[in-house]
Amino acid sequence: EEQAFGNQEDWTINLGSRPAVLHPGFKQWLWYDRLHDEWIFAGCGVGEAVLVTSGSTAGIKKLPDPGLVRDWCLYQDQQSLAEPLRVGDLRTMLKNQEVSSDILVWSTQAADWFAPTDEVGKKILG
Repeated sequence: EEQAFGNQEDWTINLGSRPAVLHPGFKQWLWYDRLHDEWIFAGCGVGEAVLVTSGSTAGIKKLPDPGLVRDWCLYQDQQSLAEPLRVGDLRTMLKNQEVSSDILVWSTQAADWFAPTDEVGKKILG
């Protein structure tokens, strides 16, 4: 595997203190289980999840439907992290005031959490 795909460290990212790796052969995400000193499958692969960090919480949120990850986002409202939803759906929810504009949004189209009212938010959420 190393000869074909390179070093595992090149495929590993740290989400907070939790290392995750995209296995290039299986095209599946794996978590490192420190207790058992082994990598375990996260239950999702390429185009099936959003990787996110929020304070001390880090993880993989599986998408309800596989697709282009850039079309999905998460939002956080008073420390509660919502399940993934399509960017267009969040746009509609904000317009209809079903969701407060005081939320923070996570999207693969941005480098960090953003507010719907800031420059990045306006660009992504219209």
